[in-house]
Amino acid sequence: MLTPEHYERSSAHGQRLQDGIRTILAEAGIKAQVAGFPLMFHVAFGLDVPAQNYRDVARSDKVAYGRFAHALLRRGVRVLERGAWFVSSEHDGPIVDATLDAVRGAVTEI
Repeated sequence: MLTPEHYERSSAHGQRLQDGIRTILAEAGIKAQVAGFPLMFHVAFGLDVPAQNYRDVARSDKVAYGRFAHALLRRGVRVLERGAWFVSSEHDGPIVDATLDAVRGAVTEI
C-alpha cells in the first residue's frame, strides 16, 4: 500500500494543510511559524522565523499554542501541545478541509 503514489497523495494533503494553517494564522494576525515536511511539521506561536533548535522552540509562546490546541480539541481535532503535527494516509481532502475549518474557528476563539 505504501506506493510512491500514496506518498505523493499524502504529501499533497499535508502540504495543503500546512499552507492553510500558515495562511489562517497570518490572516488572524497571529505571529507563528509553520515549518517542516508535508507529512510532519511543527507549529510554533510567537516566533519570527522557523525554529532551528531547542533554544528557538523554548522561546515560542507555549501558553498561546496550548490555548489553540484546546480550542481545536473542542472542535474535534486532536493536536499535540508541543506543536508537532503528523499527516497519515487517513488525512484525505475532506479531513484537511474539516481541519482547516477547525483552525479558523480556533483562531477566532483565542
